Amino acid sequence: MKATERIDRLLAQAHDMQRCIIAPSHNDRCMLLRRVQQGQILQPVRGMYIDSAYWNGLHSDERMRHITRAYAHAHPNWIFEGLTAACIHRLDHDYELPHRTISVMVPSPPNARAPHWMQYRQCEDAEYVIVDGVKVTPLAKTVADCLCTHDFCNGLQMCNDALRRGVTRAAITDTLESMPHATAGAWNVVHHATPRCENGGESRALAVMIEGGLQVPQLQREFHCAQNGETRRADYCWATESGLIVGELDGREKYIDPTMTGGRMVEEIVDDERMRVDTLMKCGVIRIVRFRVRETFDPPAFIDKLMKAGVPRVLR
Repeated sequence: MKATERIDRLLAQAHDMQRCIIAPSHNDRCMLLRRVQQGQILQPVRGMYIDSAYWNGLHSDERMRHITRAYAHAHPNWIFEGLTAACIHRLDHDYELPHRTISVMVPSPPNARAPHWMQYRQCEDAEYVIVDGVKVTPLAKTVADCLCTHDFCNGLQMCNDALRRGVTRAAITDTLESMPHATAGAWNVVHHATPRCENGGESRALAVMIEGGLQVPQLQREFHCAQNGETRRADYCWATESGLIVGELDGREKYIDPTMTGGRMVEEIVDDERMRVDTLMKCGVIRIVRFRVRETFDPPAFIDKLMKAGVPRVLR
């Protein structure tokens, strides 16, 4: 097989396995570097290569997974932890969260000095699970680690996601209790965590509400209308002296994602939403405030919007 054909085959295999290439030989590395200079492929980190157009189409989480899978393929005894494990588990968190470090547990110290994007920790006989062919810390341990190193907003997204998947609150708290440096912030996340947020966007909005001092809403409250016999749910609901206020997280996915549209046309979805609002109003809701995930990235403006809609603020 010609050298160019071998490189093409390596690139195709990497694409199929959804990972970067680690050159198997010096000659292959030289040929890959030549293609890097020609702009055909990229070198995301030293010693790894991938097709440029393919890489540019990946978001930050998927790029992290491609790099991690390549390391896992080359070092099958490594166990990945922290945010690296969270990415492999596909736990909810902000895409904007910087992925600058690969965190890995190794049975013995590496022979060479670790590059700046690698964080090694020596640990023998660590517990692990295999996800997408990669050894990672179990879900409860991954969440506990991330709660101690990331902010409340991302921590709540991860913790809520894990609870929705069936991880128990006790499993996370037991793990935190076994950690010598579990933070107060980690315990605060566990206190507020709930499986009732149906996705990362709902968890993020809830986290910003809590940090902004708003009254914690009732989640996924059901409303049954005696007049028309319909039952509808609200993402967030606050009981105030004036009446019930509903908060709704909107997104374009509800109109275009086949998993959410149920095969319906946009007109049908709009009509259903109109009927839904009518049902909520008949059930005593006095106001519906709608928002998008992007609004939560400006917490002061987001909190101000909800308070202007009548959502109460509480002292904590």
